Amino acid sequence: MSGVAISVLFLFVAAGVGLLLYLLVRTEHDQRRTMDCESAERVARRDLLDDEERDAGRERNAERERDRFG
Repeated sequence: MSGVAISVLFLFVAAGVGLLLYLLVRTEHDQRRTMDCESAERVARRDLLDDEERDAGRERNAERERDRFG
């Protein structure tokens, strides 16, 4: 009898965890930001500028190391 009770308890816990996971994903889905085409392009360009600035910084650091270590 206790084996059946443990099995039923395990089933309820598994179903509860699955339901909880579903609800968490669902609430995350409802909080998505949507933007128009112009805003999306602006955000994408900002990322490109960040990449260019990062690359320029890496080049400056490489030049400094070359100057320092010859």
